[in-house]
Amino acid sequence: MTTVPPLRRTPPATAVVGYVRTAAGQSPVPQINALMRAGVAEECIYIERTNGHKTAWPERDLLLPQLRSGDTITITRLDRLFYSVQNLIIRRRRPAGPRHPGSCPL
Repeated sequence: MTTVPPLRRTPPATAVVGYVRTAAGQSPVPQINALMRAGVAEECIYIERTNGHKTAWPERDLLLPQLRSGDTITITRLDRLFYSVQNLIIRRRRPAGPRHPGSCPL
């Protein structure tokens, strides 16, 4: 009798994405370059341009629900993603929905 080794399950692919937020009129290029030096593919960078102190950031709000366990989001500074800890708590992670098709694995 031969022993069959257990099947190995391949873990789902994880994604490394970047998020850039700049004020309208400022160049996002320095943040984009920093993220690319950190290993984030250009097609996996979400870019947000805002005016003033807004709490609604459409690109961030598109990105966060797509994150899965094991994914990495890379930012240049913590305040790029959230204005405050309170804003972070309010925007707590919701259950992930289906991912959008595209060239980024996210």
